[in-house]
Amino acid sequence: RPGENLDLTLVWRADASIARDHLLTLGLLDESGRLLAQGESEPAGGKRPTSGWTTDEYIEDGWKVRLPRDLPRGKIRLAVSLVDPVSNQRVPTASGSVWADLPLEVTPE
Repeated sequence: RPGENLDLTLVWRADASIARDHLLTLGLLDESGRLLAQGESEPAGGKRPTSGWTTDEYIEDGWKVRLPRDLPRGKIRLAVSLVDPVSNQRVPTASGSVWADLPLEVTPE
């Protein structure tokens, strides 16, 4: 609901070793793709930099996202992406997409 915290845990797994550390971007978008809120941080609050990830492990990354009070009701999506802070380019997934989308629905207060 608008104004509440959204608690989520992202689970990461690298397909190959990662040479440098990346940032994680979370964006809340409405149905038309308009950005409603955005946050950026190092994975796992900086405790698990991507340069230390190995292909045989899963990295849990807990987030507490405060939903804006003026968040529109209905369907929204949470878009997640890793960003190379040097080039400012998004890192593609194994499927080639630079975003992972998680659908959400905002209910009335």
